Amino acid sequence: MHTASHARTCTRFAPSAPTPSTSIRRAFFHDEQQAAAHDSDAVSQAVPPALLYLVAGYFALVNAGAVALFYYDKHQANTKGWRVSEKNLQMSALAGGWIGGLWAMQTYRHKTVKKSFQQPYFMCMGVNVVACAAAVAGWRFSPGLRSATVRTLRSVGLA
Repeated sequence: MHTASHARTCTRFAPSAPTPSTSIRRAFFHDEQQAAAHDSDAVSQAVPPALLYLVAGYFALVNAGAVALFYYDKHQANTKGWRVSEKNLQMSALAGGWIGGLWAMQTYRHKTVKKSFQQPYFMCMGVNVVACAAAVAGWRFSPGLRSATVRTLRSVGLA
């Protein structure tokens, strides 16, 4: 007899059909141990809060410094004083201060027309973006980089 309770009992012990995620896992991993190692690696990819604070603090300082450099250079240009070299302004973009630099250029209307300045500035900006993307990719795909970073943070008492 097939009753509703009998059907529930039978399906509980029957092998379930593979879900899409199970099929994908089987395609990429040879066994469950390898899949479990991958899962634990994904958990270890979490960025330590200390590293987030360091990176955010660095970019905040560099961008504030870039704004200050552009402001000072604009002020010196108006008063015929000693100017900040264009190379230093461009290096601020290379160091990661390009967001603050772009904001300052528009806000103070400084270096917005001079193409001989802007082209290298945008190149420095692009190099910084690529370097940041490479750092994220390195964190994502290199367990050695992650463990070395965490070890370094621990050795200086930040993690």
